[in-house]
This record gives sequence, C-alpha cells and structure tokens, in this order.
Amino acid sequence: MEVVNSVAEAIADQILVTPSLVRGEGQMIVRLKPEVLDGSEIRLSSESGTLAVEIVPSTPIAAKLATEAMPRLETALAGHAAAFRQVSVSVRKGSRNEAV
Repeated sequence: MEVVNSVAEAIADQILVTPSLVRGEGQMIVRLKPEVLDGSEIRLSSESGTLAVEIVPSTPIAAKLATEAMPRLETALAGHAAAFRQVSVSVRKGSRNEAV
C-alpha cells in the first residue's frame, strides 16, 4: 500500500493546474514515464468548478494500482487544486494498449 500512496502523491505533485484549465477551457494529457504506472496517461479537464482526472492505464497491472491509488490521489489533488470546488478521479476500464 505504501507504493500506491507514493505513486498517488508523485502524480499529484507533477500535475500542473493551468489558468485555462481553471477557467474550464481545454484539457491536459500527461503521459507518465514507463517506470510510473507503466507509462499510463492522465487526462485532466474541468467544468463547472470540478477538476476531472481520468487515468488511462497502459496495462492491467497499472489499472489495478491506479484503482487502489484513487482515494489517495483524490486527497492529494484536492490539496494542489484549491481553485476547484471538487476533484473527481476515475480509472478507465481496460488498458490503453489493449485492442478495442
């Protein structure tokens, strides 16, 4: 569980909340290094004061770790994203590298 917590905090520390994201204009995609959740993507968007964070896992193992990290990630992001009324974190089912 310690690994999950440290991954969640590392992700939260690296997410840059830009002024345009705060205004609800656009979205941001962060591609993680292969050694962090196997190179998964994190997609951020905002609407009506809510910061939506979607983790797109690259592998089933990354999906499991991301799902376990969701509560900690929401807490860590809430501390970094004070401009938002709410932070929502979700993990896409499946993985980015699976055939659709």
